[in-house]
Order: sequence, then C-alpha cells, then structure tokens
Amino acid sequence: MSDTVHSLTTSGLSPKKQIQCWSDALTDLCGQFDIDPLKASSLEARVNYTTVSRLKLCQIEVSQHRIAHTVSRARSSEHPYVKILFQTQGTSYFEQDGRRIELMPGDCLAYDVSCPHTIISPALTRHEVVIVPKELLQERGFHWQRMSACKLSARTGTGRIAHDFVHAAFERGCEAVAEQRRRRR
Repeated sequence: MSDTVHSLTTSGLSPKKQIQCWSDALTDLCGQFDIDPLKASSLEARVNYTTVSRLKLCQIEVSQHRIAHTVSRARSSEHPYVKILFQTQGTSYFEQDGRRIELMPGDCLAYDVSCPHTIISPALTRHEVVIVPKELLQERGFHWQRMSACKLSARTGTGRIAHDFVHAAFERGCEAVAEQRRRRR
C-alpha cells in the first residue's frame, strides 16, 4: 500500500481553473481528456487516490460533466490502462465503439481507456475506480488488445466481492496513512 493518499478538489477555483485543474488531475491519473461542464457555471470535482502495487485506487465525485477521449487523442501509448469503474451515485452514460451503456449505482464497467470514448454524467456522480496498467494484465496472460467495454453488476456475486474489496482496500489505505501521520507527531 502506498504511504500517501492524494486529494484534489476544484472547490473555490474560478470556472476556467476548475476545468484546467480537473484536466490536470485526470492526465496525472490516466491520460488527457476533453472536459465539458455541460452548461453548468462550474465544475465541482473531488478525487482521493492512492497506489497499491501498480494499481491506482480512486474515489471520485464530480458535478454534471462530459469527458471524452477523442479519436484525435487515441494513441494507446498515451492511455495504457484498463479502468474498472464502480458507479456509487448518480447516472452516467458511457459511449465507445458505437455502444451506449447506462451506469447506475451498483453497476461496474471495465473498459480500455486507450480507445476513444465518452462519459456523460448529467448530474452529480460518485465512482470508485481501479486503474490497471495494461502491461500488468499482459504479464498475467490477459490479451487486452480486443477488449470491449463490459458492464457487470456490483450488487451481487463476483462484482459485489470485487467492489467490497476495492472499497475496503482504499479505506484501509486511508487509515494506514492517518496512523502513520499520527505516529510522526
């Protein structure tokens, strides 16, 4: 587990700086995206993230928005990740390869970040996200070159176990960081 939980918020910034700040945060996590606040006067966003081995675990909350990884940005070397997204609040619409997938609380979506895609969230959403480097999957024999987006339920079965594990790992990481900080004082 990383000894650091990183946090970022756009709260208190001007609308233009909010978009730039959020763009910078996403770039640091998994690549460049076009961001649109969908006619809103601001983009209120917050992310907490940590690293476990080579995985990035994130808790994300963001007001209405649209993010897009466009064809013009589509170079797999710039987005060498698979994301596993657990929708915990709100509704999002994911589009990739001509498919539109609705995500509601309790849904899980695994997808290749390097392929052009769009996510539209018409209102506040919360997600717990695992960002997996493709090289890690390849080392374990998974052939990601032909991976298309896959929606699963995180309400029952394996999806529920996976979500509970990710949630617990992130919470445990936050507790460990807090404990280390207390010991240093």
